[in-house]
Amino acid sequence: MKLLLVSNGSLAQGLYMAMEHFYYKPDIDYTILRDSDKKEYIAEIEAYMKKNCMEDILVLCDAYGSTAFNEIVVLINKLERTKSVGVICGMNLPMVFKIYGLKDMWSLTSIKSFYKNSEKQGVIVYAPKVKKDCKFLFKINVPI
Repeated sequence: MKLLLVSNGSLAQGLYMAMEHFYYKPDIDYTILRDSDKKEYIAEIEAYMKKNCMEDILVLCDAYGSTAFNEIVVLINKLERTKSVGVICGMNLPMVFKIYGLKDMWSLTSIKSFYKNSEKQGVIVYAPKVKKDCKFLFKINVPI
């Protein structure tokens, strides 16, 4: 499984750099969205998903509802990768370490299930729902 870190600003890059202190060339990819390069970000993510079309991809995102998250969701649906790409929002360094250790042993479904009930800690698992009368409904359980 491929692991991709995405964020608005430099959080994804910073987490990758932190992982480099513990692992030599960690098998993690990242991309960041800056205000000036939204089209470049979208093109980069789309190329990444097409290049890795035969593999499951787990995307760790900085925040639910951010532009980085929204563009990932649009691309997942556009490329019809809802079953082979998972998105977990609220990434942090302990999460990246844990998932990095599990990514080659657990399936995408297992990792998403592991974090499914973590909304109280600020972690949200993106879960698309398909209905007959509309294209997509997104089921996100957010505590009030």
